[in-house]
Amino acid sequence: MLTTIRSKLFFLLFVVLTGTVSLSYLLISNTSDAEKASIQIQTTGEISKYTAQLLMYSRGYQLFFDQESLDAYALSYKKLLENIETLQKMLQRKDNVTLLSQIKDEVLQHHVTNTARIDMMKKYTTGINSPEFLASAEGANFAKLTKLLHAENISLENKVTKFSNTIITYDDAQLERFRIVGIIMALLISGVVSFLFWFIASQIKRSIHKSSEECQYIGQS
Repeated sequence: MLTTIRSKLFFLLFVVLTGTVSLSYLLISNTSDAEKASIQIQTTGEISKYTAQLLMYSRGYQLFFDQESLDAYALSYKKLLENIETLQKMLQRKDNVTLLSQIKDEVLQHHVTNTARIDMMKKYTTGINSPEFLASAEGANFAKLTKLLHAENISLENKVTKFSNTIITYDDAQLERFRIVGIIMALLISGVVSFLFWFIASQIKRSIHKSSEECQYIGQS
């Protein structure tokens, strides 16, 4: 094997091509992983944003009783669920998947509670603050919904904050790991290819030198 200059040249070409393909694959793989981590961080940010908007517009309607707040609330709720479902398809760690599922369940329950409360505010508007309303059965139900919604708000905010911190910390660590592994693998591949290139080049040079000596010997004979 590799007894002729031609075979050595072909092997040298093979080494160069293998090194190039390996480095290209490493670059593509790391880029893909880094892009996925970046999307997860971005989507997590969207979940935090729409959660905050959901709670803000819910409170806004109680203050102003305006359709604009209701429309903004509905849009935030829709976007929040879309981003949660997008992220659910991407996550792999079991604890993150579990926490995001809990968040989704709480968002759905929060919407049920808040919708019932909004329906009462639509019906009574500013009358919800009157002594007569507060003393009625409807008033007691409204107070119950308000207390329940307050607890759901706190729980949802806490879970989203915890989830956001977990995802960002984990994905930042992943990005750093991809960078370090990429550098190490690139150096290893470059080192191996460089060594093989030098070795084969030396063998070719030796073969050429040997052939030259043989030619000189034949010429002198």
